Amino acid sequence: MRDRDREYVDHVTARLPWLRQLAYLLVHDWHRADDVVQTAITQLYKHWQRVSQVENLDGYARTVLVRSFLGERRRWGARVRLIADPPEPAAATLEDHTSRIAVRTALAAVPPRQRATLVLRFYCDLSVEQVADVLRCSQGTVKSQTARGLDALRRVLVSAAAGVLVVGAAAGLTYAMTDRAQPSAGSAATVKTAPAATAPVTAAPRQFDPLVQYASFGWLPEQDALGWRSTSIDPERITLNAQKYAPDPANGPNASLPAAQVSLELNAAGVEPRSAQPIEVDIPAGSEQTLHYGPVTEAPAVNGAPASWVGVPGDPDRVLLKWQYAPDAWAELSASLLSGDPRETVHRIASGLRLGGTERLRFPFHLTGLPADLRPTSSRVEEGGMTWPWHASLDLRTGGEGPGLSVSVHPTSSDNRPPNTEVDGHPARHENVEGDHLGRPEYSDRLYVYDLDGGVQANIIIDATTAAAVAPLSPDGVQGIYRALTVIADRADWTDQPLR
Repeated sequence: MRDRDREYVDHVTARLPWLRQLAYLLVHDWHRADDVVQTAITQLYKHWQRVSQVENLDGYARTVLVRSFLGERRRWGARVRLIADPPEPAAATLEDHTSRIAVRTALAAVPPRQRATLVLRFYCDLSVEQVADVLRCSQGTVKSQTARGLDALRRVLVSAAAGVLVVGAAAGLTYAMTDRAQPSAGSAATVKTAPAATAPVTAAPRQFDPLVQYASFGWLPEQDALGWRSTSIDPERITLNAQKYAPDPANGPNASLPAAQVSLELNAAGVEPRSAQPIEVDIPAGSEQTLHYGPVTEAPAVNGAPASWVGVPGDPDRVLLKWQYAPDAWAELSASLLSGDPRETVHRIASGLRLGGTERLRFPFHLTGLPADLRPTSSRVEEGGMTWPWHASLDLRTGGEGPGLSVSVHPTSSDNRPPNTEVDGHPARHENVEGDHLGRPEYSDRLYVYDLDGGVQANIIIDATTAAAVAPLSPDGVQGIYRALTVIADRADWTDQPLR
């Protein structure tokens, strides 16, 4: 095989699933989609020597395919089956699957040119100018075709009683189509297409429940090996982190090297995002300087919501995408040291986020018989981390100025402070710490129990103003909390009911 032909075959083989998916959205039939793809890749082969040198080969292939669809005059019987079976969709809930079917069915009823415009605008995420170039029309025509196409889509959805999809049909197009836009040139082998996000959120909570996984990543780039994951939740904010663990043993057992990292901060309704606040940045002179985030530039919409790129003071390599995921509720997704085009990858991650979840977090422990007014104030669950393979913690408070309780469980660490007592035959360390903060007395009762069954340890901390203030929570302090604690070492048996 000639080098020219080998390059063509390799490229088409890698892009074929995406081309078929795009064609299917246009014609709503896998056999006809194969016809359109066959026409497009034939044209691609004819001009391969020239087009293989273009900067955006995927964009060229997409243009050829869409124009092939619009100019299609082939008979139904002239079909070529490229793959025995259609590609498997990404795993999804029944509700997600039903939503996608509803939108795709409605899309098939939209006139062809309007359908092509909607697919290019909301599935391929092209600008008005780019769509105009593909369709060989004016930008005004693209805008009018988009408006008419969305109107037609809404009418079909209404008639199909798909009420949940009627509001924001443009955003519905984005989340209801699996295998979103194609990877850019040079990243196809490493950046996989993102699964569809959940339906747009119409109202964000005023407070998050620390026990409920309201938000989660729907897609992350596999090539960056982001195996260190954590979820932190408090009433105002959910923080999701995913990063690569790169140990740095030369600087200690818990040291790590800079590596790929992704972080989402999802704010409750009415909570000001961090990028709206000044930040303290270290400067070479050894002091700190107060700076503001910026500059702010326009970014592609995230599931129909306007978005912006925001500069991070003191960290020019970090990419920050900011958008309103619901009225008066902001999301900020940042990343650094990612492979490929970081902005493209960050936008894909944002578009694939799953919001509005109701699944409860699972914990390696539960507490029984504590005061009825004790309420969770924050939680954190981590896996694949630097210090432990997993870690889970829960903070609780009785309300107002009452004492606070923190419980965490993780595999026993090798660098614990030495035990000074025993609890139920297990080595442990018990401490009472008293102090003063800004003229306010502080008291902390702490218990660390090592080498529990399954090789884990439990950490229990009660914070109050004085030793006497601990009594309403636990007359016996941390010892009483330990007796109320059941540790679950086997991750398969973790519970979503940590308070009983």
